[in-house]
Amino acid sequence: MKNLNLCLVFALQVGGMISPAFSETAVVDGITWLYTIKDGEASVGGGSWDLPAVPRTTEGCIKVPSAFGSFPVTRIDSYAFYMCEKLECVEIQEGVVSIGEDAFGSCRKLVSVEIPASVKDFGRYAFSYCPALMNITLPEGLLNISAYAFIGCSKLDRIAIPASTTNIHSRAFRDAKMLGLNVADGNLYYKSENGLLLTKDSQSVVRCWGGAENVKIPEGVVEIADYAFYSCDWVMKLEIPASVIGIGYGAFWGCKGLERIELPKSVLRIGERAFCNCLSLQCIAVDSQNPVFSSCDGALYCRDAASLVSCPAGKSSIVLDGGVRRICAEAFVNCDKISSVSLPFGLTNIENNAFSDCRGIVKIEIPESVIGLEAGSFSGCVKLQEISVDVHNPVFTSVDGVVYDKDVKRLICCPYGRSYLTVPDTVDEVGWEFTLANLRSITVDYDTKLSYLPYGLQELYVKNSEWGMPNADEWVFGSVGDGFQIYVDSESRADRTWYGFMVKMAPTWWMGGVCYSLFGGVLTARAESPACTANACQAIIEGPAAIHRVYEVAMEGDFDEIAAGAFQYFEYLSNGKIPDGVKCIGESAFYGCS
Repeated sequence: MKNLNLCLVFALQVGGMISPAFSETAVVDGITWLYTIKDGEASVGGGSWDLPAVPRTTEGCIKVPSAFGSFPVTRIDSYAFYMCEKLECVEIQEGVVSIGEDAFGSCRKLVSVEIPASVKDFGRYAFSYCPALMNITLPEGLLNISAYAFIGCSKLDRIAIPASTTNIHSRAFRDAKMLGLNVADGNLYYKSENGLLLTKDSQSVVRCWGGAENVKIPEGVVEIADYAFYSCDWVMKLEIPASVIGIGYGAFWGCKGLERIELPKSVLRIGERAFCNCLSLQCIAVDSQNPVFSSCDGALYCRDAASLVSCPAGKSSIVLDGGVRRICAEAFVNCDKISSVSLPFGLTNIENNAFSDCRGIVKIEIPESVIGLEAGSFSGCVKLQEISVDVHNPVFTSVDGVVYDKDVKRLICCPYGRSYLTVPDTVDEVGWEFTLANLRSITVDYDTKLSYLPYGLQELYVKNSEWGMPNADEWVFGSVGDGFQIYVDSESRADRTWYGFMVKMAPTWWMGGVCYSLFGGVLTARAESPACTANACQAIIEGPAAIHRVYEVAMEGDFDEIAAGAFQYFEYLSNGKIPDGVKCIGESAFYGCS
């Protein structure tokens, strides 16, 4: 049975008409197929992620039809089997010429694919993130293997490159643990030699394979391509010859066994993240005659040491060269073992993502000489709570551990480890910098314009809101988390809806002679009678405020005692001042305030 969908695509071209494409469905062997007809040939799938060739619930093994009626199948369209997570094996029949972008992407149970000799080309991400894929034979006749064709295929450990292949993108086999990678003898463009996939002229290393601990790159190699040694965690020792000029992006990413790399004087170019996630790497040594790079304390610098290029991820401490003026983008990426860095006077610029994903850093002090700092300079530093700026810095200042411009008109950088923030009233507008923060609660004055909000934000507190609503456009709230709530302290006491969100008054309640209010993560307790009773404070657990929203406690009035268990398990509590009048703190009063 065949049905004509209401999906005819007509394209106009200067000088005439292009043949229209028709999308149709047909049932073959009990499976409903979607295909597209153009110029007398059929493509499997509709060409986009929401138009799969077969229902995504299709399971087991299937055979792609060789034709639909009189129309031969010549192409597996982009996204044809994307996220068909129950497919286990696919047989493609003779006649198919190309496999489109992401055609089999995220087929998580796919084990094997039979590809006919007629296939000439794989699109980008063609078999991406198929973690069960183990068996695939590249046919003689295949010309091109595009970027990321097998990215995420963690079980694909052996593959043979046919003689016909003329182009293999350097990122084609990223993530694949290549223990066997053979090239047909007749291939004119590539060869396999001593655990390396090389271009035929031995000019470039395309991919490492084989599992050898000691790898010697042959003399004559000029370039180490992007991701050439990606996740080759078996490599313990590497010899780079004096002929190498360029090292590509992420070239040694994830070589977790490497402890030392020696760069010859010939190396003139190093791509970003070249040594990312080399968790054991202690030293990047550079030949003293290299005209572009140098090394100090195991870190990689430019020749005059004015720019820090890369810090080895295996180092637990580092002393920066006193002459350093710039910390380059991603210089400290994934340096998890470093808990603190002393930035020297004279440093002027910290580039974007310079300390990206340094999960051990808790505090950073910015010297007065720094005049360049990006919102994402410390992105992903999950423990970073405070960024302090020298008071003499002419460009930046810090308020409560957050960096602003000198006049506190614009937010520059918020520590990624912070869960809540009170924006100073002087800030005119909260810009895109917030998208790089990890905040869950924000307090802001109504006069501060909200142009962006952090992804996953849970609560927004708006002060001095005359109209009982935030100063923002509707689209700003597209990134907020589930259960997002807005609170205002407006004189208008009625809850209301605003752009589909419920706007509530800040919660206030009485218990045990104490008036409690929660606003912007700060729990204020005002004593009307002595003592903060355990029942009163713990009522927050079941009361109008959830315990995870309390970051700071302010106690006002004549408190003389904090009862046993009063603030027990306030897990996010990070700030608080105990009044002078308190004479007794009960057992486990702050127990579990982790």
